[in-house]
Amino acid sequence: MIITGEFHAGDENILAGSAGGCFLLCMFIGLIHMDFLLEGCHSLKEKRSRMSGLRERFGRMPHIALCESGYQDEHMKSRWSFVIVSLDRKGLDRAVNILEKEAEEIVDALLTGITREEL
Repeated sequence: MIITGEFHAGDENILAGSAGGCFLLCMFIGLIHMDFLLEGCHSLKEKRSRMSGLRERFGRMPHIALCESGYQDEHMKSRWSFVIVSLDRKGLDRAVNILEKEAEEIVDALLTGITREEL
């Protein structure tokens, strides 16, 4: 994805420039879907409680947007989607790896599937 705007001349991610300080900037965007199984979960209130660690851990990060994107009305399943933005591919890969590693440790649920997509 290409985003235009005004940036400082020392920015290492500037690809091309023009007069007036307008540059092109390359952004890397990843979309991650994670499916969870909440064994023994009997209510939506319990589900929210068991999954709340995801929002608490990753919801405050400025380069990550997240939401419960599937199975909202089912007690024992949950699908979460994350959009991650980075100025370089290494940063995107690092954030995705941290997300995948920590997600199952944070919630009281079994991670049953992950899909990755680069936009």
